[in-house]
Amino acid sequence: AKLVASDGAADDYLGYACGISGDTIALGAWLDDDKGANSGSVYIFTRSGSTWTQSTKLTASDGVANHWFGVRMDLKGNDLLVTASGDSEKGGNAGAVYVFTNNGGTWTQQAKLTASDGASLDSFGRHVAIDGDIALIGAYYDEGDGGEYRMGSAYIFTRSGTTWTQVEKLRPSDGQTEHRYGQSVAIDGATLAVGAVFGTPQGSDYGKVYLYTDTCTNTTLSSDKSSPQPASGTVTWTANASCLNNAEYKYWYKAPGATSWQLAQDWGANTYNWDISSALTGTYSWQVWSRRVGSTVDYESASPVQTFAITSGQSECTDPTLSPSVASPQTAGTTITWNLSASCTLGGTAEYKVWRRSPAGTWEVAQDWNASNTYNWDTTGTITGTYVFQVWSRSQGSTATFGGTSESASYEITNGTSFCSSVAASFNPTSPQTVGTNVTITGNATCSGSGTAHYKFWLRNPAGSWTLLRDWNATSTYSWDTTGATPGLYVIQVWTREQNSTAAYESYTVETYTLQ
Repeated sequence: AKLVASDGAADDYLGYACGISGDTIALGAWLDDDKGANSGSVYIFTRSGSTWTQSTKLTASDGVANHWFGVRMDLKGNDLLVTASGDSEKGGNAGAVYVFTNNGGTWTQQAKLTASDGASLDSFGRHVAIDGDIALIGAYYDEGDGGEYRMGSAYIFTRSGTTWTQVEKLRPSDGQTEHRYGQSVAIDGATLAVGAVFGTPQGSDYGKVYLYTDTCTNTTLSSDKSSPQPASGTVTWTANASCLNNAEYKYWYKAPGATSWQLAQDWGANTYNWDISSALTGTYSWQVWSRRVGSTVDYESASPVQTFAITSGQSECTDPTLSPSVASPQTAGTTITWNLSASCTLGGTAEYKVWRRSPAGTWEVAQDWNASNTYNWDTTGTITGTYVFQVWSRSQGSTATFGGTSESASYEITNGTSFCSSVAASFNPTSPQTVGTNVTITGNATCSGSGTAHYKFWLRNPAGSWTLLRDWNATSTYSWDTTGATPGLYVIQVWTREQNSTAAYESYTVETYTLQ
């Protein structure tokens, strides 16, 4: 297509600047005369199929002669930035940028942006870029802070609702006279680029581009109630951070007497409602992390730690410990008494939950919540190997999952029953083979003591269906007749357990085999 203005005239300069996004094109005619000689305008064209049609003509709400509206622009989605480099609100030819938004095909002016420190001949809007709620505007004739002629600058504006606010002014770290920083600008997500056409890293007028990455900084945390508070109601925490893009927040706390931090709320809103009706008496520590939405780093900024005291709250029992009455190792049949302790606030009384992990690697509750500060472990009939114990504590009457957890403690039992801790499988002949080959599958288990392994063989065909090849048996081999089998990838599992075990299995291995 070839696009022309419906009311075009000589010296309008249609297309001096343009922007395209999807099926919409914006064309600047910076010397159009609708609001006076050279006031400027922008034409919007939309596409349907392969046909482009002029849909709207835009002018500045305060356009005047020699305004030069439309000399630069950037179009992204439903947002359009348009420069009027002849705008004199901040001084002769200081420049201004207009924001237009599209709603269902209707374009309206949302804001007029000028530099807070704008001055004559700054050329604010020399180049513009918009991405979401961030606008980056170059002013390449702006003087440096030390009076450097045409050193240039770039301004960052952010939008909240329909309100635009200048949040930062960028300067080149090595700026100099005639640097013309802000000649070009670009934004993509958290990355900003500003060009300095006459920057001289390698020689006169060589040019350079400065890159910036948006990160959240200066994270703060505040509460709607002052500390201390009785254990009743809710305390609302509010976080804020400085970043151009939207921020997300992660809340952490450390309970009274605790040594580790707990997650209160994962990445999300900047507020967290803390229900203190069941809080512990004592001082809590709080911290919030921030990062840009879409970022994958652990965090970009963290608030200073805030403390908050709760009065008239619950007791809690933390930092539990456990110790055996006799040292490891011991032979099976010995009764071992584990002694339990915890630190409780407000004179509270602890209760304990004891966990045990067998040599097979399975955790189970050895003793559920109980006020007793001992656990008697009868090792009669236990399997040979190393056990791991852990104890949880909480205050009696508490409904918390736990108030604290102990370090793990290992304990070895000798002369117990056997246990098959691992198994490997091999094939003869090895994969791949043609259909009809007889394949011998051999399991090789490792069992403690003098235990004897039993084996169970499973097969999954290329269609995904499992078949039991052979049930538990002391024979470690299975002869797989592949006659009539479907070519493809097969999955074989070999399970093992000690011959006297009633477990579903004690260990297994998974292998693959290809039939051609």
